[in-house]
Amino acid sequence: CVGVGWGIAYSYLADTRPRILNTPWLSGFVYGLLVWFIMQLVLMAGEVWQASSMAVYPLVATLVAHAFFFGIPVALMVRAQRR
Repeated sequence: CVGVGWGIAYSYLADTRPRILNTPWLSGFVYGLLVWFIMQLVLMAGEVWQASSMAVYPLVATLVAHAFFFGIPVALMVRAQRR
């Protein structure tokens, strides 16, 4: 459900800023990193954040996952729906 909410947010951004649709690879990559950062803040606010998640391997793995396996696919799907 959280991922769907983030996807809807990206779709809204793409509707209001057409340049986002023109560069889905870059905008999806940046959006995935932005989602990761905001979700880390949510975890900190809920006091469930673990400092061990900032170790090098888990950090790289989660950044890659959010950028390449969430942000870019969302961007490509939104662009395909707009055509």
